Amino acid sequence: MTAAKKRHQEEEAAKLQNYEEQRRVEREKIDRELKELKEKQELRKKLRIEEEQEFNERLRQQEQLRLKEEADRRAKHEAEARRRGEERRRRLERMGNLTRLSGSSESPNYVIPKSPGAKHLGHLEIKKKELTAEEKAEAKIAFMAAIRERKQDPTRASMVDLKERIMAIHNQIVRCEAEKYDLEKRLELQQYDLKELSERQKQVTRHKAIAKGLDPHDEMYPKYPPKISVASKFDRQAERRPFKEIREIYENPTVEKPLSLARGTARPPPEWGRKANEELEVIRKNLDQPRYVEVVKIEGARPPVDPIPFSLPQDEN
Repeated sequence: MTAAKKRHQEEEAAKLQNYEEQRRVEREKIDRELKELKEKQELRKKLRIEEEQEFNERLRQQEQLRLKEEADRRAKHEAEARRRGEERRRRLERMGNLTRLSGSSESPNYVIPKSPGAKHLGHLEIKKKELTAEEKAEAKIAFMAAIRERKQDPTRASMVDLKERIMAIHNQIVRCEAEKYDLEKRLELQQYDLKELSERQKQVTRHKAIAKGLDPHDEMYPKYPPKISVASKFDRQAERRPFKEIREIYENPTVEKPLSLARGTARPPPEWGRKANEELEVIRKNLDQPRYVEVVKIEGARPPVDPIPFSLPQDEN
């Protein structure tokens, strides 16, 4: 009995030792995988930082090149303007010398009349500088051709250029795969969080139903759709009047009396619609009212409509 018990204890100790050895191997494996993942993550971060630095450096170089080209173009334009001004000054000097040799006066013997549209001639130079539709189309075609020429022919590229291009494409693929992996893991975590929140909501609903003495199943899976609020309680105005007053208003509504009309075909009084304004009164006094005067009186003439005497409505009040 003692030997069997001792053998059983030895077997249990061997099993425990074997289990601990397996756990140690698994922990080492997990630690090694975690270490590799951390190293890969650090490597990806370094690559991203280097790519951002390269991109910023490239942008800075492009900006410097653009500023340099702009300065060169401005200097060229100023030099051209100075050259034209110098030529114009020399031409005017030569013309002045010829005028003095001929003995004529410096002032011109003619007068240029200024037309009303002369002030608009200053816009001709600006309009000439604008590109036409054909020039814009040609510039677009040239720009697209320049973009197409940027594609390098692998048969003409050197080995170093091909290696750099391959490394750039490889780094881009690695970055895209890393971002894809991160997004997938984020999606899994978000889906898990949504499931956990839905389960918590079900548990809260179940406990509320039990506390109220209702069936939890009917509360969790109702027969009718949830209530939809079409108006906010903050947007509505509370009724302050008592019920009797509201009922009286609806049972005996106030009926507005119809407006009284003035009958007749004559012209209404001039006071109707007149606004009290001193300037208008002065204008009315100064202006003579046009009156119709018959040059040849027609006998037996009558209006097309029988005149009706003008009558004002009586004030019932």
